[in-house]
Amino acid sequence: MAQSEGTTTSFLAIYISIRDEIVQIQNDRTRSLDQLRELLSKTLTEFSSSPLSLFQFECGVNPMQIQSVQLDRIMSSMLNIVEACGGSEGERYVASAVVACAETHSLEEDRGVTKSERLRALGVTWLTHFLFPFVVGRGRDKRSLGQYSALVSENKNTEEGVRISQRNRLLLRDGFSCVATCVLDDSHPRPDEGAAQVWLEAARILPLTLSDFDTDEQSDSYQSALLTLEILRNIASLQNTITLTDLARCINHESNMMMLESNTCSAFNRFEWCLKSTEEENMYTLQYFRNTGIVGSLRSRYMDVNAPVEIKDRSAAFMFTLSSSFLRCLSHQKSSGCEHPLTPSLSLPNPYFISIHAALFDILHASSADTFFNAMLRHYAVVTKDGHGREPAPRCWVEFEQMKEIWDLREVLNASIGGG
Repeated sequence: MAQSEGTTTSFLAIYISIRDEIVQIQNDRTRSLDQLRELLSKTLTEFSSSPLSLFQFECGVNPMQIQSVQLDRIMSSMLNIVEACGGSEGERYVASAVVACAETHSLEEDRGVTKSERLRALGVTWLTHFLFPFVVGRGRDKRSLGQYSALVSENKNTEEGVRISQRNRLLLRDGFSCVATCVLDDSHPRPDEGAAQVWLEAARILPLTLSDFDTDEQSDSYQSALLTLEILRNIASLQNTITLTDLARCINHESNMMMLESNTCSAFNRFEWCLKSTEEENMYTLQYFRNTGIVGSLRSRYMDVNAPVEIKDRSAAFMFTLSSSFLRCLSHQKSSGCEHPLTPSLSLPNPYFISIHAALFDILHASSADTFFNAMLRHYAVVTKDGHGREPAPRCWVEFEQMKEIWDLREVLNASIGGG
């Protein structure tokens, strides 16, 4: 019978205990990536037959539902996919981490921690502190830019005025149309006769949850964000000097945003589709999970469903037709202060961020972690199908575990009152 744990505290302790071994193997260039890959393959083949490779999560109490995911599939999927965003160094990190679990001869063994338990701790840590923050962030972005109208704020110095200004800059850059479907925004200055116009959402490529943490460095959300950044730095081969502050600035920068039709935006946040890079710069193809869905339906009205997506600055075609109020609004855009070297100077959607989203898309579906998270989050109504959910929503796995205890207790009390 596979183990089901109440919290992940013990797993994190084991993961932290093997950090140094992971780094040592990463930096040992006498061991080639091919050698590490081979060791990883043997290790995961053995681990897959262990009951510890199955992670189970108990949802609710009456009745209880158990959701499960194979940890060995998560680790093998990450090795096979991270090259697309992190290159050979990303692969080397994944392989080194698994090999470290197999080879570590430290105090952990004296404490009775086996190789399978170390592998389980690694898989759970990647599941809860790397994949989960990307998934739980779906739908949260609508509160940041999408809820504001395109009208010019009376007070340009207010936060609302800044956000309106940023949304208008994004609209102008993307040609007042959805990047993926070409559906027009209702503020388009010269729409084709009879063209459907809707309110477009400013979608973040990397989710807002990555920058949503308490300033108290000892808080759960800050420590969790720090661990997520550590894993992301290794997976995506980011510079070790990148801080949480740097990441937060990039998350809220225009290079991490693109305009999408509302349903298309929700599907993007749910990893139902992604943009795959091509050999041609700034040209992408759409990859769907299962079927084209609403995105394909909307695209079929304007183009071939499989037509490539070209991302470019389309502002030049509109500069002489915009209203004076719209232009005045643009002039009040505040600098985000994001000077990270990954951020393009033209503030186009960053291809590096797009590649990270695409890698997450592949990992989640190849490992079935998406099915695990979807069932779990919908059970607790953290995120519903339309993108709305509980407020406040958990920002990290630790907060989710804490909220789960409250929700389960509430369920017991409600059942008790109802039964009485």
